[in-house]
Amino acid sequence: MKASLYDTVFEKEHPIPDNCSSTVGRLEGNGIVLRPEGSYKGTQWIQSRGVSGFHFAICNTSGGLLVGDLGSLYGTLVDVEGNGNYVRVKKDSVVPVKPGSRIIVGPKTLKYELDVRINGEDN
Repeated sequence: MKASLYDTVFEKEHPIPDNCSSTVGRLEGNGIVLRPEGSYKGTQWIQSRGVSGFHFAICNTSGGLLVGDLGSLYGTLVDVEGNGNYVRVKKDSVVPVKPGSRIIVGPKTLKYELDVRINGEDN
């Protein structure tokens, strides 16, 4: 199974590693860096300001994706059930995320996608 977070602002797919050691945030050193490539100047950087340096942790397990906020300034909101009802992830806790659910990080919305293939075919 290939899991990813899709950045709906910059239309970019971010693959999620198959482990529990990845973080998501604005700074280099995260497994997934949420800022445009290149310069910090211009309107794209302003759109990314609400993303903390190390915003949240992700754990990709056989049972699904878990998200935990790392004490970010603006928090992490997760559409846990995929129905538009967002919950705020509390610091030092984790929330399960279903495929199709969205994660709001500052001004960014990320969609959790899971590509399941059996014998090379989509399901």
